[in-house]
Amino acid sequence: MNAFLQAITIGIPQGALYGLMGFGIAMIFRSAGTLNFSHGYSAMVSVLITLTTIEWFFDAGIVEGHAALFAAIPVGLISGAVFGVLIDLLLMRRVKHVSPASMLMITLGLLLVFEGTANLVWSPDYESFPRILPGPPFIFEGTGALEEIRVVFRRNDLAVMLIALVISLSLAAVMKYTKIGLAIRARGQDPVGAQAVGINTNRVDSIVWGLALLLATVVGILVAPITRVHPTMLMNTQLLGITAAVLGGFSSLFGAVWGGLMIGVLERVIDIFPALDGYETAIIFFLIILVLVFKPQGIFAPKQGRKA
Repeated sequence: MNAFLQAITIGIPQGALYGLMGFGIAMIFRSAGTLNFSHGYSAMVSVLITLTTIEWFFDAGIVEGHAALFAAIPVGLISGAVFGVLIDLLLMRRVKHVSPASMLMITLGLLLVFEGTANLVWSPDYESFPRILPGPPFIFEGTGALEEIRVVFRRNDLAVMLIALVISLSLAAVMKYTKIGLAIRARGQDPVGAQAVGINTNRVDSIVWGLALLLATVVGILVAPITRVHPTMLMNTQLLGITAAVLGGFSSLFGAVWGGLMIGVLERVIDIFPALDGYETAIIFFLIILVLVFKPQGIFAPKQGRKA
């Protein structure tokens, strides 16, 4: 029981990060019609910019201690959003009406460009990154009939869950109640119809790219203390983010969030069994193949005729 509960407490925050990554990937897919294979790598560069800003604050004596992290985070988030807008303006807008294959190749090329830039400008070495919420973990110990239960909650995991919850609720509110949210949904559902009612789809695409890579940067900053900062730090997170989007259904943005939570918990539950150690990814993808065979549109896709 303890092992199962512990797996859930670790899997939920991890899955929340997969879900946020998948949300951004699904947004771009619905808007641009292509998978962005450079998603995690562009965020990795933004994390490196954040780390460089932290070090600069320390060296210049502008901000000291843990406050330097929070002072540097906006710089990283802005850089992520700028990367997204520039990718759309300078590259994707030129080919999106020509060939989906061209768009896919551009994202693969950007993957190599971002990775090469990280190696040349910074370093292939692993760099440490401060946690959002440092300190010893909280330990829950049951009493009475639950006295055998003992679960450890890592402080940084709690911060990740809180941040993911706030972001998810904020995105839900933006998508449902704001003009830009309605425009994004309309653009993904019916591009021609969106243009017919006066929506500037080019502007919406730029906003989607900027927002999606800003979200990826958030994920990168939250993952960095665990993986440390290096050029391939988000490779696995990006892969499982795509998987979350596929599992949840690309027609439902928030299906990616639920898909990510399922994958995160499943990944940690598999770890409980020693005989399956090292096979987590293979088992997850096998189960996803089965799901897609029987429900190709994804588990959380809306009913036919409607789009989330």
